[in-house]
Amino acid sequence: MFIVGVTTRLPAVQRLVEIKTISEQLHFKISTLLLHSGKVAEAVGWFRQHKNAYKRLVGAPEGTFLHWEWMSRQFLVFGELLETSSKITQSSSPNLSTLSKPMSEWEYYPAYYYQVSTSL
Repeated sequence: MFIVGVTTRLPAVQRLVEIKTISEQLHFKISTLLLHSGKVAEAVGWFRQHKNAYKRLVGAPEGTFLHWEWMSRQFLVFGELLETSSKITQSSSPNLSTLSKPMSEWEYYPAYYYQVSTSL
């Protein structure tokens, strides 16, 4: 039921927060599946895509802090997933050349993502 004269449109900041929340959930699930399957290079590639898709999606000036907090959390969570999966799989270093842009050795270590999350 709609009330005449009442808008159902959400404020821009809230819409962006909701979009990023859904994206974060999908990213978490896909990354978890890839990492627990031992597909570290694919998971790093997926993280790169996720990060690049949203790094410039800041939104309105009043949402700038929320954006960088969210970006920082993406790095932190991926680092935690990487750390957890490497403990589970106990595998050696992955094939670093399977991506179109070669993966640096640092991208295999959770500490890389922890460091970046604190410097954003």
